[in-house]
Amino acid sequence: MALPLFAGAPLAAGGYAIATRSQPRFGDAYRLGVSMTGAYVMTHSLKRLIGRPRPYATGLVERRDLSVSAEEASILSLDDRLSMPSGHATLAAALATSWSLSHPYWYVIAPAAVWATATSASRVHLGVHYVSDVAVGALIGSGAAVLVHSIRSSITPSVFDTAEGSRPKIGVVVLL
Repeated sequence: MALPLFAGAPLAAGGYAIATRSQPRFGDAYRLGVSMTGAYVMTHSLKRLIGRPRPYATGLVERRDLSVSAEEASILSLDDRLSMPSGHATLAAALATSWSLSHPYWYVIAPAAVWATATSASRVHLGVHYVSDVAVGALIGSGAAVLVHSIRSSITPSVFDTAEGSRPKIGVVVLL
């Protein structure tokens, strides 16, 4: 359900960069994509390494997520049956942190933080994660974004990082 948002965010940011012909926005979209990809790989690797079952699978809570019936739950993929760390919390934190670092304005940071926190809280409320799962996920996501932005000059291709208003190093042609 959340995949379109998580996968679509870097694509939407890139689309905006194309629409506005903004080289720095390409850099923002690139770093967003790298942050989210790195966080995703780390989270799914840890899920397999840790192998912690979801709270509803252990009988501690009732699953409140109505998108999956009891019959369907028995055939969920391995990643859907494992709890630690929360992929939703990881990607929400990576997206919110990366975009906030690229656009350090209160009107970006505040809604991003509220959205990422609400996403994480909903995973616990639905009975599909423990609080520790979402806390670790949020740390991984935020950490990946901070790392990517701290080494931005080393990992961002120079064609993406020009000063706003300077002459672009590449041109983008959109055929309609």
